Amino acid sequence: MSRMMLGFFEAFCGPPAYSLICDYFPPEVRTTANAVYAFGIYIGNALSSMIIIMIANFGWRWAYGITGFVGIFIGFLVLIIVKDPVRGRY
Repeated sequence: MSRMMLGFFEAFCGPPAYSLICDYFPPEVRTTANAVYAFGIYIGNALSSMIIIMIANFGWRWAYGITGFVGIFIGFLVLIIVKDPVRGRY
């Protein structure tokens, strides 16, 4: 059930991400920004296998707690640092 919900909600991530890339970057560097975003998806998938090492060393409860805490921390950083762009600037 969790994988199904993850896939369902991840499907809605692409269009807003590409819209924000259009608002944050001028046309000259937009293809690079799109490439970095697309590359990040694959890097994230590759790094997600690191959870196996964490589970082996700390146990599954601590491993999921650590990754959850890191995700919440990064989310708060994004809320503080990233500002809403002017829509249609580029």
